Amino acid sequence: MSPDRLPDPTEQSALMNVGEVVREWWVSPVDFQWLREFLASRSLTDPVRLLIALIAALLAVVPALGLLTHDAPDHIAGRALLVVAMVTAAAWSVRWLRGPWPTAFGSALFVIWADIAITVCCLLHGNALSGLAGTTTFVLIGAYVTFFHGPRPLCAQLAWSLLTVVALAIPVATGPDGDPATAIGKAFVTIAAVVVLPPILQISYTLIRSDAVDSLVDPLTGLLNRRGLQTQSIQLARGQRVAGDTVVLISIDLDRFKTINDTLGHSVGDEVLLRSARRIRSVVRSDAVLARLGGEEFVVLDVLPLTHADELAERIRVAISAKADRAPVTASVGFAIAKRDLFAGSAADAVDALEQLLDRADTAMYEAKRAGRDRVSRDIADIADIRDSSDDDALES
Repeated sequence: MSPDRLPDPTEQSALMNVGEVVREWWVSPVDFQWLREFLASRSLTDPVRLLIALIAALLAVVPALGLLTHDAPDHIAGRALLVVAMVTAAAWSVRWLRGPWPTAFGSALFVIWADIAITVCCLLHGNALSGLAGTTTFVLIGAYVTFFHGPRPLCAQLAWSLLTVVALAIPVATGPDGDPATAIGKAFVTIAAVVVLPPILQISYTLIRSDAVDSLVDPLTGLLNRRGLQTQSIQLARGQRVAGDTVVLISIDLDRFKTINDTLGHSVGDEVLLRSARRIRSVVRSDAVLARLGGEEFVVLDVLPLTHADELAERIRVAISAKADRAPVTASVGFAIAKRDLFAGSAADAVDALEQLLDRADTAMYEAKRAGRDRVSRDIADIADIRDSSDDDALES
């Protein structure tokens, strides 16, 4: 840049934005569980498992073909390593198809094994140029790490891939029939696909995922919004619980909240909402789904024994109504209960069941308001049927 040319503010802003994006990507947490739940909520778990199993099967085919070519290792140790790579790849393929979804640690083991297996197969190839071409297989594992692991594991995987590419490019350039131009050209193409592309994809994916998560969350309290409630409630209701448990939805509305906003200001109103959200969170299970549906209305959804619903609703009311240094507030609480099997159908059916349950809980909450506020009311529809069903389940278990 010419010394007389002043920095362009637009260019500086663009560079700052790029830097912020990269920093956000680098510090983004590894949320392996979130992605599993997201795939399950979209009924994508089985298709993704099948795709990963096919990748593992492909990694089994590579060493099998390596044993059949005229460039196969001419020593027993090399052939044995290819056989081990082939058998373990087939085992991983079956594991992805038939076994449970792995933990984050198990997933990391899969990546480490795949990287080592690819490197061994490429280095054992009798033709260095063919081995260099085989390193493009790293793009499959890079894609897996891009979506299932964070930036640091990805960078470690890319560093391993880069070292393997360089280790194979050197003999192509310096061997008896060395061809530096071919080695450099092949290496650059491979590096672009294996090393450069995955970080770009992961940064884009991180930004998209961040926006997706933000769209499910109330920006003030950090609780879920209505859309987030719909997404998370389906997973909660379908999760494994003790026989006889029921879906309990509690609707909470702060009493005379408009008066607080009008007399003390919206900043104090926001403080009351945050305090109420914290107090609700402090008395429910960590697995419970919490949401703010707008204004001063909160929702708690959990899967509990029928006999625990009244106790939980009362705990929430007492927590919110506890002494406060500024702007104390009470809450009217209503709850409704449903059988878990109402959530067992399609996602659309489960959302419909949730909305019906929410309507019933809201009706009970308004009954609490009409009865004088700062109290709990419950919807009694289907209570007898649910109790009978719960008793039957308990007997069967």
